[in-house]
Amino acid sequence: MNKIIPLIAILDVIAAGGVSGCHKEKNSDWERIKTNETKLTLSVNGGTDSVWTTNYARWWISEIELTDIDSLITPDPNESNDHVNADWLVLDNNQNKLYIHSEPNTTQSRRKAIVTMTVGDVFKNIHIIQEAK
Repeated sequence: MNKIIPLIAILDVIAAGGVSGCHKEKNSDWERIKTNETKLTLSVNGGTDSVWTTNYARWWISEIELTDIDSLITPDPNESNDHVNADWLVLDNNQNKLYIHSEPNTTQSRRKAIVTMTVGDVFKNIHIIQEAK
């Protein structure tokens, strides 16, 4: 009987994942997002550019920070976030490709944004600068 109690305690620790290497979370296997670009410089005249992930078939827009006007936009995760209007930027996501549309910059200041793209438990920041007039 004295040997059964320590054995039960050891089995409890193993079952709870308390021993290193015995338990691995499913989401810990997400590979970092690889992209063709992480920084874009847009023309003062506006236009369209794109960024895509090279190792995932689908990603989504999780946050847009417009640092030039101190604005943070977080699309509702319960709704489609494949199209987001963000002041001077319009973002369109199509599977693994993000299209960035900008209006002409008529100000004397550079516009700056950080778009956060997500896949599973990993994310990638895309830094965007639009030149000033």
